[in-house]
Amino acid sequence: MNRYEFFLAAMRAGEYKRTAWVIAAFSLIREPEGEWMKNAYPFRIVQTKQGHYFCNPENPQMLLPIEDAPSGEPIFKFKEKVQAKAGDIPNLKKDVLTSYGNLLYNCICLVYPFGDKIDYMEGRIKTENVEAIIAQRLVNTPPVGTERDPTKIYADEHVNYGNATAALAAYTQLCVPGCSYKSMTAPPGIKEFREQLLEKYKDRLHDPATIAAIDKELVDYLKEYLKGDSSMGFLLGDKPFNVVRKKLFLMQGAEATLDDSLDVALVTRSLSEGWDIRDLPVMNTASRSGSFNRGAQTELSGEAVKWQFRASSNLAITGKDCGSRMGNFFFARPGEEAKLLGFTAIEGSVDTFIDESNVGAYMGKRVLLRSPMYCRFPKTDLCEACLGKRLSDTPTSLSIAIADIGNVFMGLFMKAMHSNVLELAQMDVETAFV
Repeated sequence: MNRYEFFLAAMRAGEYKRTAWVIAAFSLIREPEGEWMKNAYPFRIVQTKQGHYFCNPENPQMLLPIEDAPSGEPIFKFKEKVQAKAGDIPNLKKDVLTSYGNLLYNCICLVYPFGDKIDYMEGRIKTENVEAIIAQRLVNTPPVGTERDPTKIYADEHVNYGNATAALAAYTQLCVPGCSYKSMTAPPGIKEFREQLLEKYKDRLHDPATIAAIDKELVDYLKEYLKGDSSMGFLLGDKPFNVVRKKLFLMQGAEATLDDSLDVALVTRSLSEGWDIRDLPVMNTASRSGSFNRGAQTELSGEAVKWQFRASSNLAITGKDCGSRMGNFFFARPGEEAKLLGFTAIEGSVDTFIDESNVGAYMGKRVLLRSPMYCRFPKTDLCEACLGKRLSDTPTSLSIAIADIGNVFMGLFMKAMHSNVLELAQMDVETAFV
């Protein structure tokens, strides 16, 4: 039996649910000779100096070879490509060039809880994308003995999905190691490169825009150093680079002040180089500023949330459509379809409800959307057309949605204590205010 045949047979037998099997399949393990006999189960992997074997499913005390398994290496690698055929696993509906990692993920997180209800997912898979599919089809678990609709996803299946996703944490050091030599060291030549940038911009080192430009060049230098490194599967998003590793290995950067000035104070050394005593006043001021934001400004935000709760407590949805012909313009960028779903577009004398079937027609366009700002119902009453489907479906959530504005402020002030990223952004004046 070759590797792929063995992998499929083990998946069909449910071995993806056994942590020990997955670890043995994707890494090199060491166990005493003959240890496998104490727990010989079908498809159990046995690694020896002579090669890789597995327990015969018909007679677990008999070992069979995995014919093309590489000697001295793990049997499988997560990113190793393999040609899979439709039906190899239950949710695979067409032939695809995929990887062993993707096959394993689909078996654990999609096949185990849902069978073939969610089609095979390939590449880097985001939890929010899976959850979006689930949310559209999720219903309550039916009574025992009731026939289940294959087009629906039931609550108990969603619970199994959550448990399966949590189980992936056991394999972090196999597929996304967070530590490597490169990730724990400063890139060679970074000090010299930083000094060149500081000299280039020496007359503008008080300007936040200038510091942001320097930060970007330093972070780009770091990312080039780490390109292809195993830690890049773990270092996702901007914070590991723009905050953590920038301060640790590149430059501590701009620090906050206690006044309202737009100028910043610059600390040019990185934390790995140690503190310069001349920077202590700036660092102390930044620490005090962060503490203040965490305390007094968080208190202010909390007060704003309570005020918004009180101000919106009498809001009510009292009808389908007030007939308003006014709204706010919104520029629909591709990829932001969710921001339009459930709202009503004003198109001349016609109102169009936006759903999955027509949202694509608005991408890249300036759209006039009905808004509760212009609802014509009297007093504090609102209509479903102006409010949008999302809030109309849960009318008791109106105050919570409005109070969330204060929560945004609270989040901003709390983040200030934990360090913010100073960066430049390009504004498109054609669409920024529509």
